[in-house]
Amino acid sequence: MRGRIGLVPHVEFRLESRQRLYWLVLGGLWLGVALLRLAAGGVLTAVAALVVAAAAATGFLVSRRFGVALAPHQIVVRGLRSRAIRWAEIRDVTAVDFISSRRVALHLADGSVLRTWAPLHNWAQPDPEFDAKFHTIYQWWLAARAGPAPMPPPPSSGPPSPPPDRIRDQATYASTRYVAPPSWPVRGPVQGPARAREPYPMP
Repeated sequence: MRGRIGLVPHVEFRLESRQRLYWLVLGGLWLGVALLRLAAGGVLTAVAALVVAAAAATGFLVSRRFGVALAPHQIVVRGLRSRAIRWAEIRDVTAVDFISSRRVALHLADGSVLRTWAPLHNWAQPDPEFDAKFHTIYQWWLAARAGPAPMPPPPSSGPPSPPPDRIRDQATYASTRYVAPPSWPVRGPVQGPARAREPYPMP
């Protein structure tokens, strides 16, 4: 199931309607047991069966929100409570067998393991698309782990600049070769009178 979290596109997986019917069927069976035990005079047993039937009916109502929502930077796991986990906090995503059911396990960086309520596959709640859903979650994790592609360097507007050492050498060379014009004032104390250059001896 595809949708949007705010303005961010995401993929969402929940328990299928046929999978949720399991809870309704289970509640109906225990309700029948309660009526039979009550007719036989087993009040305590009937009350216990009614409690189980009520719990199954509650599971049918609550399980409609069980599942996961995949976003570019995180996965939201929805069970009795919702928990948002950043992809960077997950070190692996695997499919595991847990209480005769196949479920998706998120192996977190702190060493804990979080199993999602959906996707889910077992004999009573089959989901023929479980493998495809698991593969989708795994690919989203891989894409987030890889990160965005590095940005290429900006195009150069001219010839490459020389290295800093070469710039410093060029500046030193220019300072030794440069001669100030005569009109520039001479700063600093004069060490002595300038001597006139003697003419070259005539042959």
